[in-house]
Amino acid sequence: MDKRIKNIEQQENTLDKAEILVEQLENLIYKWENLHPDFTKLMDYYGSTEWIKDMEESNQGVFEDIKCGVLSEDAVYNLYTRQRNLNFRMVRIAIDYLEK
Repeated sequence: MDKRIKNIEQQENTLDKAEILVEQLENLIYKWENLHPDFTKLMDYYGSTEWIKDMEESNQGVFEDIKCGVLSEDAVYNLYTRQRNLNFRMVRIAIDYLEK
């Protein structure tokens, strides 16, 4: 009987953890979906003629008083790469869960 009780407690613990994580995931996906239009605009801006002009002027000190990491060559690219890798990872996880 102790073995069965221990198993029920473990499964209940897993259920509780999964419910919390699913709720957090739902919230994050909702936030990401809402950010998507702005993220798309960022991707369109990065590497555009406007971005190149802004980057050149930033290098000349025109934008010294504002945060402009978006004008670095790596910040947006690194974010895009991380986001893309996460998308592939989420697809793999989803397929794994759906196949079981």
